Amino acid sequence: MNGPNGSTVKMKWVNLHIIISTALGLPSPENDIDLSDFKGSEILTSFANKDGASVATMRSSIMARHNGVARKGCQNLADRISIMLNISGRALAYCGDVLNSSEEVLYLSALLALAAGETYPLSMMDSRPIRLSGKTTWLSRSLTARDTTIPNFTLGSVQGIRHISTDFLKIDMILLKRPWELTRNDAGLEAVCQIFPYTIPTTQPAMYTSDASRSHIPDAQTESECDEHRRKFIAICISNGIQFTANLWKQLKRDVVHPNYNRGIFRDLQPNAALRIPAQIFLEQLHRTASPETLGSTTFDVEDATIFLTWVTDPRSMYYIGYLPVRLQCTIDGRQAIMTIKVLSEHWKDAKTEELQAAIPTDLLGATCMWSRVWILQPSQIHGDVVESWRIVAKALLLGEPDLMEEVRINGNRDAAVVTLKAGTRIGG
Repeated sequence: MNGPNGSTVKMKWVNLHIIISTALGLPSPENDIDLSDFKGSEILTSFANKDGASVATMRSSIMARHNGVARKGCQNLADRISIMLNISGRALAYCGDVLNSSEEVLYLSALLALAAGETYPLSMMDSRPIRLSGKTTWLSRSLTARDTTIPNFTLGSVQGIRHISTDFLKIDMILLKRPWELTRNDAGLEAVCQIFPYTIPTTQPAMYTSDASRSHIPDAQTESECDEHRRKFIAICISNGIQFTANLWKQLKRDVVHPNYNRGIFRDLQPNAALRIPAQIFLEQLHRTASPETLGSTTFDVEDATIFLTWVTDPRSMYYIGYLPVRLQCTIDGRQAIMTIKVLSEHWKDAKTEELQAAIPTDLLGATCMWSRVWILQPSQIHGDVVESWRIVAKALLLGEPDLMEEVRINGNRDAAVVTLKAGTRIGG
């Protein structure tokens, strides 16, 4: 193609078609295109809507476009914003000041994403928040800063932000009261020994390509290295009961297995037949503490137990199982969730455990459990006995939680409430 000043621009044929489809608002859900083979073209991809929301209200991820443009190495930082806006289909242009750092590009991109309704920037975290104009902000990069597969979002989904600037953020949050329970010496570990008397075996995921090509699988850990963490995870499920485990597996299938495991070179997750006997014992353990009413209203049979244990023993699942699982009480009647801390900031080492607060932005309550939705907060400004401002010292995954907004509506004003809603919580750098 003709370029500027008589130059010639080369472009892959598939990229040209993707640009055309983006301009026309294609593809539709009925016309899905799998672009997993076109590595390097991700920033020009139109992802189909998978979650059933109206196509008219769905938009492709702004942050995915930011990450894609950043990978291309554009030297003019302001042009990165313009390119991102163009390929995102936004009727906007950047006419601001000259940008001097990639941090400024990230901050403006996050503002655009949040303004449009994309909640992903709220889950981003690495060990050090970004600095702008010499000041530490509330925003961090993501550990997966090169990720261009961030899912579509619904316009207007962000409703809980009341103020936003480089200095601080005011956002509606669900606060979860202490205590947190580390799963050390959990009684359920004895039950796990009956299920797996020896080291828990790893189930390698089935692939369409040869087994020799395993570059897409996380760095392999030995079964011995994974064993303790898998046992703790299963022990939490046994302690929390069959209803929790059934709801957890429903969440994992929806948010993790179908959109993330069953794609690309990987075959659909299927139950490992070698785990059927352990699954029967696991199911018996879950039944022991369940009431007849709970068993009658919960669907979780030996087939579900088998594929659940298959998921637990899949090496990809270590990301969710983690190394420091914490049990969070989420309801006044004792229902719990699993919190797995994923990223610690540089301020973590100075934090005192007794002053930390687990909180979830209300805008992340309905987000995928693949994201770090729990913020671990440390007081940064205290007036009397009142914390006026917090800073983020860690972010964590949240798995198997009940409806927290319903709990707030029913029990949030009671003295014994374990979750409360705090409107306009101030988060600084």
